[in-house]
Amino acid sequence: GRLVGLLSELVDPADAPRFAAQLRSALLSEQPQDPWRPLLISLGAAAVPDLAKLVADRELPMHERKSLLEELVELTPGEQLEALVRQLGQGNRELERALRRALVRRARADAGDETRLRAQLDARWRDESVDAGARAACLLVLHQVSFGQDPELDAAFSELAADRKAPFELRAAALIALEGGHGETARIEGVASFNLAAERRSEQRSELLAWLALQALDINRARALVDSHRLVDSRAPRLAEFAWRARTLPAQGGWLAQALESPWPEIRIAAINRVAEGAEPSCSREQTRALAERAGPQSLGGDDSTAVASVAARALGRCGASEALEKLLDETGISFEQRAVVARALILGDPARGSKIVAARLRPDLPPQLAERYASELARSPSPGEAEFEALCRTEAAVPTATSSARRSRRILFPERGCP
Repeated sequence: GRLVGLLSELVDPADAPRFAAQLRSALLSEQPQDPWRPLLISLGAAAVPDLAKLVADRELPMHERKSLLEELVELTPGEQLEALVRQLGQGNRELERALRRALVRRARADAGDETRLRAQLDARWRDESVDAGARAACLLVLHQVSFGQDPELDAAFSELAADRKAPFELRAAALIALEGGHGETARIEGVASFNLAAERRSEQRSELLAWLALQALDINRARALVDSHRLVDSRAPRLAEFAWRARTLPAQGGWLAQALESPWPEIRIAAINRVAEGAEPSCSREQTRALAERAGPQSLGGDDSTAVASVAARALGRCGASEALEKLLDETGISFEQRAVVARALILGDPARGSKIVAARLRPDLPPQLAERYASELARSPSPGEAEFEALCRTEAAVPTATSSARRSRRILFPERGCP
């Protein structure tokens, strides 16, 4: 180690294996990586073979292997990028995701590399002699490298998605790449309709292809399929969840109560989000009551999913249900995190009074963890006044664990005022 340390002043490509060996020892023993890592990276392309060995070393921590993989992609010469492309769809999934991200960054940083990678990825996903999983991985990276703005590529993906003889992995990847309305509508609708047929929908692959196809359609086109196939009643959670996001809401009330009876939290969230996003011009009294119950303590009918309870609170804010939210602020049967969500919904849902109601609760006798959360949420106030200023200053002085949050919010809302 001392010898290598002395030689490090005269960095030579031939020293790459020694630097890599020292870096490996440091990683295994959780010792500082300097100077070995910077020295290895400083060798540039000469470090690539040894970096590749470190990335493949299963004894090293995964987060370090991913970090080394990013440096490997950055240092690989352009003419050698094809070797990395051939690794897509192979091996560990975490490393696979890191490799995809690194290749996309490399393409976006250099026009020459982008052209080279696009050609290599395009050739590989079309090569039928390659494993379907590897072809699918290349297809997805190609979509990201092209910024999703290549009409010819979208047409090829649409054709692939509709090809019932193509491997399932490739069809699924094509639909993922077309998400958001990039594909040819008629073909994508055909994929959805075919796989939503009653005799096929129970098959897992058909269910997944139908779900991906629906997400690849414009929401209005998808809504027609959702309604005609009555997907809100589907036993498949992913189809039912999408249906509640896209369905035509019935004129009569009661649809929210129906969704809240679902055993799947993702469906309850999708339905409540229709309220939170303003799918209806106003919230009925029944809806407000049901949302307040779901956002409250479980002992009084609150939802057993914190995600559902949180989105219910946000929906109450959109409904302008300040009175219900104010009661929840004082509800000791819900967590501090949930009460913070309630405070945020109140501040954003009632611009005139919401932050003042929260400020009135921000007292020195409040539990410190809750005071810290309320102080943080006050930074969202759209029209702060003296009540908010005084509450933040009071907290800054009297609640040590909330001092930094209160000071941060005060400086955001009142940048030119200091506390007395």
